[in-house]
Amino acid sequence: MPNPLDTQLLDNVTVLEWGEFVSVPACGRLLADLGAQVIKLEPPDGDIARRAPPFVRGNRRPEASALFQHLNLGKRGITLDVSSTKQLALLHTLLDEVEVLVEGQRPGLMEALGLDHASLRRRHPKLNVVSVTPFGKTGPYRDWHGADIVVWAMSGIATAHPRHVPEPHLQPLAMPGYAADTLAGYYAASAVMASLVRQWRTGEPSLADLSALDLLMSILHVRVAGYDFEGKVHPRVGDAPTSRTVPWGLYPCKDGYVGLFVVQDAQWQSLVRAMGAPDWAQTPLFANYNSRAENGPELTTLLQTWLSERKMLEIYEACMANDVPSCAIVPFKDVERNPQLLSRKAWEIARHPTLGKLPVLRPPYRWAGQQWSPKRFAPKLGEHNKAILGVSVPR
Repeated sequence: MPNPLDTQLLDNVTVLEWGEFVSVPACGRLLADLGAQVIKLEPPDGDIARRAPPFVRGNRRPEASALFQHLNLGKRGITLDVSSTKQLALLHTLLDEVEVLVEGQRPGLMEALGLDHASLRRRHPKLNVVSVTPFGKTGPYRDWHGADIVVWAMSGIATAHPRHVPEPHLQPLAMPGYAADTLAGYYAASAVMASLVRQWRTGEPSLADLSALDLLMSILHVRVAGYDFEGKVHPRVGDAPTSRTVPWGLYPCKDGYVGLFVVQDAQWQSLVRAMGAPDWAQTPLFANYNSRAENGPELTTLLQTWLSERKMLEIYEACMANDVPSCAIVPFKDVERNPQLLSRKAWEIARHPTLGKLPVLRPPYRWAGQQWSPKRFAPKLGEHNKAILGVSVPR
């Protein structure tokens, strides 16, 4: 009898991934990490992510994009030109064989191809479909182009990011990376798994329409509620504290910044212990919340003198050892040396057949009794056409 720990959660599920750049591939990567057999469908000239920097060791070959390698680990790859009647027929044949389609095409294109939700339900009645687009399949913007920064800006988040800036009146800033697209991919993966559970329970497949703009509203719930119920728009803030709480915020130290968020009197006493109980910290002027608020400038000056003599991780570790709400603002170049990430083996080094050694980011979850390793590197363009479609180059 096979050991259930030798199989992964989605071992018997085949997913067709049809979408470029980040959102749909992020969904496929997550499903592949869970054991699904993910087939990546690309146009003949390839996913645009193949041409996106950074490139491994400056190599600009189609497989050398670090972004493409990360998002497409563990997948097989095929190419189809869906404008061709014969190749569209190959796509329909494939849709009869998979359990799930995750797609990110514009709704108008899908309708023109006869691949809208209603048509897919009629022709492929057992197929689960999750559509991931910037604005969803309905509404006046549904066919508009929407890159990550477009959706991020339209959601209102850009006007509030970053939260703490020296000059809040300056122009809004985007998040680094592709946060909105990545979130869309992860939400899509949860929709896929919910669809599969429903089908396994009832026999009925699902059709899901996911809008990246909609999902950003879910992470803005506090700001949305503040506006809806109070009529208030919470602006970005500068260096001045936003409340009477002291210490509260980001403070410079010897080699960077730390965050201190001390509200309760017990937390203040913990911070005093973390600092080695200096005399100035034990004065009655700072004994309780109100007195710390009333003497905020004096407390801040003394605290900043103490912080300026110590390094970020030294302060953070002392705070953590004493249960002080705090954080270290770690420079990105130091993240890979984080002892917590190293302890959990957040990535492993794998040898790519042409690119050499590559760091491979592992899934953030660990299944008890299971060892994770990548099934394969990101596919070459059309690498599995013959195996999956029966032809080397569809015509």
